[in-house]
Amino acid sequence: MKYLRHYSGGVPQLDLCKPNENGSPFFLWPIGGRTINYRWESKGADAYGYLYLVPNPIAWLAGLLGVILSAALLLSSVIHPLKSPLRHRYLLSVFLGLYISYMVAVSQIHRVMYLYHYFIPLLISFVLFALVCMEVRTLGKWNVSEHARGLMMVIFGLLVFGAFQIYRPFTYNLPLTSQQFEHRNLLRLWDMHCIGCERNKMLAEPRTCDAQS
Repeated sequence: MKYLRHYSGGVPQLDLCKPNENGSPFFLWPIGGRTINYRWESKGADAYGYLYLVPNPIAWLAGLLGVILSAALLLSSVIHPLKSPLRHRYLLSVFLGLYISYMVAVSQIHRVMYLYHYFIPLLISFVLFALVCMEVRTLGKWNVSEHARGLMMVIFGLLVFGAFQIYRPFTYNLPLTSQQFEHRNLLRLWDMHCIGCERNKMLAEPRTCDAQS
């Protein structure tokens, strides 16, 4: 515990004006910002292998929807009673409370934080997504049966697996050309940048920061 206090005291604060800053503000984590390039190596013929922390867009979108929809369900059940009462109100409240508590606590920390600090609330958001799916009983005029719910989960699992196959080169250090890399760069706020490419500057422009300081 003494060493942890010493280590935390030496960690710099998040500085978005630094050109090579890999830290990320907490409010970008739910959409996967910002990714981390751990290492790269040349694979020849204008191709490079990367070890990159990149979110699975389908899985992270499901987590974000889980948070938003669970909050909407709980809020609507308080403001306007639902036609069918929530079956998992307690679990929704507990896990949403855990998620919000973690994010509020992290927002008070001024040291540099990284995308992997979001893994704990990310797992909680998956639980929320599952609870929301269990609460869905109708889609428009269509009643959602257990068979239909199971089929939707199979389709969702296939989408997650398909997205992993697209992004697996970043996990297994497989060669990618700059064009192939950019095709996987869905959001500029992810701040992904290939070798020889300019880094995205969506959050801050270092020269502007220097001028203001």
